[in-house]
Amino acid sequence: GGAEGGGRCGGLETARLGAMRGRASTRWDGDRQRVESVNHLWRGDYDQGRLEESEPLMQRLLDVALRTHGDESSEALNAWNSLGMLYMDSGRTSEAEEIYEHAIPIAQRLLGPESPNTLQMQSNFSQVYYMDERFQESADLAERVLEAQMRVLGDRHPVTSNTQNNLAIAYKKLGMFDRARAMYVENLATSIDVLGPDHPDTAIVYTNLGNVLINMERYDEALGYLERSVEIHRASLPPGFFGTGLTLRSLGACLA
Repeated sequence: GGAEGGGRCGGLETARLGAMRGRASTRWDGDRQRVESVNHLWRGDYDQGRLEESEPLMQRLLDVALRTHGDESSEALNAWNSLGMLYMDSGRTSEAEEIYEHAIPIAQRLLGPESPNTLQMQSNFSQVYYMDERFQESADLAERVLEAQMRVLGDRHPVTSNTQNNLAIAYKKLGMFDRARAMYVENLATSIDVLGPDHPDTAIVYTNLGNVLINMERYDEALGYLERSVEIHRASLPPGFFGTGLTLRSLGACLA
C-alpha cells in the first residue's frame, strides 16, 4: 500500500530537501529541554494559525532530529510529517508533496506499511493531491489507505472516519455521486455512533451528504439532512459560524 508516484525523485534528494538536510550540520545544542521547549512553541503557533512563526521552529526541530538521530528515525519522521502538514495548511502543495514522497517510503521501512502513522502520512498525501486538483490520484490513494485503516484501526476509529470523508469529497469532485453518497452514509453512521447525533462534526457530515444529494437532484432527501445540520449548528455553535452560513446556502439552493 505505498503511495503511487512516490518514486518520482528516483531516490535522489531534491534541492530543497538537500538544503534542509544541509542545515542539520549547523551546530545547535539540541538538549532535551530545549527540544521540548521549541516543540511546545511551534505547536502553540501552529494551533493558533501562526504558520509563518511556526515554520522556522519546525525547521529547527527537523535539523536536530536529522543531526542527532538520522533521517531513518521516528524523530525525523515526526518532524517531516509535521512540516508537511504545515506546508499543506499554507497551500504550499509542491513542498508538501516533496516531503511526503521522501518520508513515506522511510515510514514504510521503519514502521511498516500498515502502521497507523504510515497510513496517516499517506492520508495527508492524498489531501495534497486533492488540493492540487488531482482528484483521481487523491481518490486512488485514499482508497488504499482506507482499506488498510479498516483492517488496522476498524471502521469506528476517528482517523478512519476522516479518510472516508476525504474520499467522499474526491468522489464528488470526480462526479461519482453514488460512491460519494454511499461513503457519506457510512461516515454519518460512524459519526452518530462515536460522537453522537448532535455533535458539530456530525452536522458537517449531514451537510456533505445533503450537498451530494443536491448534485443527484434528490432534493427532498437533501432537505432533511440540511435542516438537521442547521438545527445542530444553531444549538451548539456561536451565531455567525462560517459552517452554518455554508449549510444555509446549500439549504437555499435546495429550496430554490
